[in-house]
Amino acid sequence: MAASRDKSNSGTTQSPPSAPKEGFLAALAKGKLAAKGKLAAKGKLAAPTKEELAAMIISGKTVNISSKDVGWKNIKVSDTTKALNEPHRKRAWIVMKPVNSNTHWVSVVGNVTGKFPPKHESTAAFVRETVLGGLARDAFNVIRDAAEITTDQLSAVTGIPSRTLQRRETFKPDESERLLRVASAFQKAVEVLEDIDAARRWFSAPKKALGGLTPLKYCDTDVGAREVEALLGRIDHGVFS
Repeated sequence: MAASRDKSNSGTTQSPPSAPKEGFLAALAKGKLAAKGKLAAKGKLAAPTKEELAAMIISGKTVNISSKDVGWKNIKVSDTTKALNEPHRKRAWIVMKPVNSNTHWVSVVGNVTGKFPPKHESTAAFVRETVLGGLARDAFNVIRDAAEITTDQLSAVTGIPSRTLQRRETFKPDESERLLRVASAFQKAVEVLEDIDAARRWFSAPKKALGGLTPLKYCDTDVGAREVEALLGRIDHGVFS
């Protein structure tokens, strides 16, 4: 019986392994999702994870994605998202739906780090480990740019001097906690006002309920940040103060 032919020497051209598909958030951040309800990179992106199936706030507009969809073919992007490809918007700011304590903190850490908790890990453990592991240097810039505030403003409210910013690759846990404190308050503003530009204006405008200080400035302490979120909670329930 003739020996079987070695397929590796048969002259058949083997196709190279396919490149890994790009993640949903990375593509969105790079402006690869077109406006007017179409997905420019359809078929070339990895299907979004359950954590990524969310309502997203982008340049003041909302992208609604059903949590029941698990592949690109059923995902429809709202045609109100004309700002998706604006070059000055470096990344989307995400709001997980429905909004609750868990989805709030998943959104906060996801927005700041681009990471989401493993499937079976609790949200509290995920946030705690993020703080203890320290935020990357870029987290400062992400929060600053999202809220459209200055480096000096965020430096003052978090107590992280500019000289520290220049040498940090990874923030210490206490510094990371202060940065997430500001990010959480800003996240709450986006969730309540449902418009990132409105949230930016609200965050930087003096409030009588805060003694004439801005919500941003009030976030210089933990108790102050909690009061900012409590104020937003009252606004969410129709109590304007």
